[in-house]
Amino acid sequence: MSIHDEVVAEYVKNKEAKAAEDRSVNTDKSGGTRYSTGKPGGFWCAPLYGLRLVSQVWTAGGDKYAPLDWQEGQSFASLFDCMGRHWLEIVHRGVWARDDGEGGTGALHLANLVWNALCLLTFMALGRDDLDDMSGWRGMTAVQAASWRAEHGDAAPPAVRGTPTPREEKKSDPGASSSLDPSIKFGSAAYSPRAIILDPPPPEVALGMGLPPTTLW
Repeated sequence: MSIHDEVVAEYVKNKEAKAAEDRSVNTDKSGGTRYSTGKPGGFWCAPLYGLRLVSQVWTAGGDKYAPLDWQEGQSFASLFDCMGRHWLEIVHRGVWARDDGEGGTGALHLANLVWNALCLLTFMALGRDDLDDMSGWRGMTAVQAASWRAEHGDAAPPAVRGTPTPREEKKSDPGASSSLDPSIKFGSAAYSPRAIILDPPPPEVALGMGLPPTTLW
């Protein structure tokens, strides 16, 4: 069986299984039939028009790097630092200030901030704890940090979800992520156990991104 046939078969299987689960409650109140229990909604009332301004950022970024380079992964600290720089420009120069310096996108600083936030939220939705080089430091004392650096160098401690209390020596944190292979690409099933579960993409989309049939979005 070819990869295309496997993708299509898995997609149909997942859709049929989900449909069987969802066909218990009709969520449409206007007379028609729609089984949408548990599915994300409300997109019609979201302020999506502002994405027209954010699109200037990903267009400029695509020209500067590559259109989908961001999918290779960016550390949480890098994204937060970038958001912070744009936020400071907004505070200093006003909400209409643009990133018009050398190498800038030309878009509003606020749009640049939102772009980085969307990237961060996307990685969080996909359960990319391997990119979280921030939360592992929370609750760690200077002595513990020195010990960690002596053993692991510049590598960040495993991600910790929630707000941890100060750590105790030789005590594992149940919120810490397991070791993940950083070579695994965007949207890989390796991250799915802790990801926010979304409906799988149609076969054509999955194939276009080179994702295996078992990929969970």
